[in-house]
Amino acid sequence: MIDLHMHGTCSDGSSTVIEILEEAKSKGLSLLSITDHDVIDAYDILKNENIRNIFGGKIISGMEITTTVDGELVEILGYGFDVERMKENMKGKFLSFKEYKIREYNLALETY
Repeated sequence: MIDLHMHGTCSDGSSTVIEILEEAKSKGLSLLSITDHDVIDAYDILKNENIRNIFGGKIISGMEITTTVDGELVEILGYGFDVERMKENMKGKFLSFKEYKIREYNLALETY
């Protein structure tokens, strides 16, 4: 069993990286990806071998990228990227999670 769309406390999830790994282990997952919104901070946490070793399965890098198309919010899942290279490419190009939520809220208000 796999789960390639998980959010943790680095964005809008309620579980820490450790809790995600413990739950994945208890459910018998063999593959997972933490796809927080527009951040990849979970993968910095996973550099700690004691944390990473909680889960014996495979972990692939992932992120849910938010953009707009014709004024509509669109979320795109991306997988398998080099985390360090992505960090460099992201500098100055993404809103903080708080800024993203404010924009999302304002866009919703304009729609209704």
